[in-house]
Amino acid sequence: MLLLSLFILSCEKPNDLTPDGGAMPAMAGYAATPNESTAAMQVDGRTPKQIPPFLTVPWKYVHTATVPLLKGLKLTSPFSIVDEHAGDISWGVGSNCYYAINTESMHFAIAGIQDVSKLTKEYLATLKFYTGGGANWAPAGSAFWTNYIPVGTVLAYKTPGGKYILVQVKSTDTLVLDIYYENALISY
Repeated sequence: MLLLSLFILSCEKPNDLTPDGGAMPAMAGYAATPNESTAAMQVDGRTPKQIPPFLTVPWKYVHTATVPLLKGLKLTSPFSIVDEHAGDISWGVGSNCYYAINTESMHFAIAGIQDVSKLTKEYLATLKFYTGGGANWAPAGSAFWTNYIPVGTVLAYKTPGGKYILVQVKSTDTLVLDIYYENALISY
């Protein structure tokens, strides 16, 4: 009996006074109390401003391709090597005696020797894009032709959807290209 009476008398009812003298809030009142996490986020009575999102790097490296002579390359995954005129670009005879990276299906522009991570879409929009032909290679010391694709040169290609694809020349002895896409990764 003693245990039963202690149990009954020591149970608190929802509206009984609490040790600090206030009443315990009912469920409806509890939901209406200020959110403690909101108060904890405030600094000196102000909510800190959210830092706006930004792109970490404007270009994302996606692939390195080695293009054989008189072959083409698809600039989209799976980056397959195809017949010379079946890809987006090809490595073959240009408009002069030397080889060229010819464009087959996209508009292209020569951005010159550039650091890809520093190129912006705004800068690319200022370049003159061509619909045919390509960037010619010429050996050092050529008396008549300029080498438009020395190692480090960036070629910009514009897809029919308006997206840019960057191709950086890594080697011309055997044509090796690094391919970059617009990076959509946003950091907060």
